[in-house]
Amino acid sequence: MDADVQADLAGAVADKAAAQAALVKKRADQNRRKKRSRDKLKAAQQVEHRFLCSEAEAARIVELRTVRGGIDGPYELTEYLLTLVRRDWEAWQAQQAALLEAGPCARCAKRCRAAVRGCIKGCPTVTTPRALLLS
Repeated sequence: MDADVQADLAGAVADKAAAQAALVKKRADQNRRKKRSRDKLKAAQQVEHRFLCSEAEAARIVELRTVRGGIDGPYELTEYLLTLVRRDWEAWQAQQAALLEAGPCARCAKRCRAAVRGCIKGCPTVTTPRALLLS
């Protein structure tokens, strides 16, 4: 009788292992489908940009990627550049908000423009547009 019980147990273990393997395969297939779907969506939303730089600038980029990456290792080039763009965008948004908060021109009472405060060249409230350039 021990042989029958052992055979039943072995069969149950084999059935459970087969069911578990089928579940793992099913999940892997689902994950592959989801990844393909994400990749297609991601590819559809990406735009490729290329730029030229000198060897010195390229060396600076490599050094900054390494230093800014910290203990996790260097940033990927795309990740590093997108981080710079995001931070610059945030700074630009803050500059725009500051211009809007500054209120109207003291001379003509018109709302300030996006890049230059003031109404005319001689207006005392005109600020240089260079203040909005990258520093």
